[in-house]
Amino acid sequence: MKLENLIIFMPGAIASTLLKIVRLNMTDEVNKMAVDKGLYHFVPNEEVGHKILESGKILSAKGALGIIDSYGTPAAVMFLGVPELENYLKNLSNFSDNKVLNPEQIMYAVKFNPKLEEMSNYKSRMVDNVIIHEGDCIIPPERTSITQFVLDLQKDEQGNIIYDSQGYKQIGLRERTKEEIERDGDKYTPSQEFLEALESYKERNGYIKNDILKLGNRANTLLHVGSIEAKYTLKNSIKFIKDFIKRITKPQKEIDENQNTKVHRVTKGIEQGQVETKKSVRDKKYVNNIIEFSKQGIKQQNLSKVLPEFLQSREGNFLKQKMNDFTKDPVTRKGIHGINHSNRVTSIALILAQREGLNLDDRMLDILATAGYYHDIGRIADVGPHAKRSARLVEKKQLKHIDGKPYSKEDMSILKTLIDAHEGTEKKATKMPQKYGVKEEDLEKTMKMVSIIRDADALDRARLSSKDSMDLNPKYLRTKSSKELIDFSFQFEALTRKVKDFSSILSYDPNKELQSENTLEEERNEFIKDLQKGVPDMSLSDLSIGDDRTDISSPSFSVTNKENNRADDSLDNEARDSTDEEMEK
Repeated sequence: MKLENLIIFMPGAIASTLLKIVRLNMTDEVNKMAVDKGLYHFVPNEEVGHKILESGKILSAKGALGIIDSYGTPAAVMFLGVPELENYLKNLSNFSDNKVLNPEQIMYAVKFNPKLEEMSNYKSRMVDNVIIHEGDCIIPPERTSITQFVLDLQKDEQGNIIYDSQGYKQIGLRERTKEEIERDGDKYTPSQEFLEALESYKERNGYIKNDILKLGNRANTLLHVGSIEAKYTLKNSIKFIKDFIKRITKPQKEIDENQNTKVHRVTKGIEQGQVETKKSVRDKKYVNNIIEFSKQGIKQQNLSKVLPEFLQSREGNFLKQKMNDFTKDPVTRKGIHGINHSNRVTSIALILAQREGLNLDDRMLDILATAGYYHDIGRIADVGPHAKRSARLVEKKQLKHIDGKPYSKEDMSILKTLIDAHEGTEKKATKMPQKYGVKEEDLEKTMKMVSIIRDADALDRARLSSKDSMDLNPKYLRTKSSKELIDFSFQFEALTRKVKDFSSILSYDPNKELQSENTLEEERNEFIKDLQKGVPDMSLSDLSIGDDRTDISSPSFSVTNKENNRADDSLDNEARDSTDEEMEK
């Protein structure tokens, strides 16, 4: 046993245990690496790996002591790509399973390749950069497999042996190839060259050469792993402190952007994990529902796909116009059932109508949107039954359709049915059309809209969820489209929380933002061409800018979109050939 390991073990173990609580958000670079290299969850044997694949999830590790042993929050633990030997050793759950002492044994891991938008649910542990997923981790069956690892000499792409900084042959984990597994099966015979390098490694790290009972080497494993953990903790703590100091001392660059750019930036941030959503990762019932939906072929849809598709649809264009009517008589409530909730429920209701292919005419779309917007106006202090009162209050409004025609008696019957039916049991909801006298010819579509308004309201329970509790219960969703929009509902809530102007979300055009990226040089040349009109023989060098102005030829000058390029040019207005109105266009 090495004296160094013995000295560093106790303080290192205490520090690393405490700092395992610290979990950091993933950076864009790490997210992309995870997508490229995959995530590996090591398991004791192949049988356990198959059980995980069958269950559709990696359970969060609670340990023998429950939440104490899991450092505050139970989490599924994974490595980004093939782990270094040292990092693998320090994360052994059973020190007697040290593969350094059993180099011929094969290791098994569940490997899956996440998508970039899924990485928002992952964090990295500060002490060793291990990737964790708080709560149970759902694994996509089509992107998941069982892989095998062995200990071997580390080699570069050309097959040359890699040496460490001290000149020793480097050993580590190697993923077995399919050809190797087909040829040798579950048997692995290490090369003599590797075994010699391994003996050198064991000698340098205090392992006992002839330890018949293996007690000494198990104790040494504990000390060896403890010292590794201490070194990782010290190294990453210093890096974290440096990064933190750099972040708080670095001057913040003011973001100048229009609303379309902001929606694009926040949407991208949500799907890359930079903007946090309220999605719970520890509710097992919720996780199991999602797994079951996946088995049924119901795949979760994301914000960047659903929102643009909806805004370009007939239903989306209708809602943009109808929102103008609602702003004339806005919901004034605040809190969890206020205007933000009304906006989201209205939008989700029309998104569901679009995705379900109901093909509602303008009359029915108007009624559905109005029901979504005013369904909670009867609430008092956010508690108690309210649907009946909401239906009564909406009758007092002088409602008009989008074409200006007043609501008819038949329209009000459908509207009150939708509002009153959004609360309570399914049995109660089926009785509402008869209660309010819905005509026979409107009955089928009315009941479809009842399901949609109930689902839209249920999906927006994402706003009430947190990392510790899940208020959105998937089993109460009725339509297939609703079950596909669970992830979307959490992302949509986060978007509306970050972008306060709801009208800018409805007018969002992703193509406008994407087309205007990286066009600074193009804009600059276009501006100079305009400026040269009527100024004969003017060259690029003739364009001078004062010291107090921004140099548009400088590489450091950057903006995010076409509108900002023009708005941020600090040249005098007299030098422009176009009017402000033309430049806005």
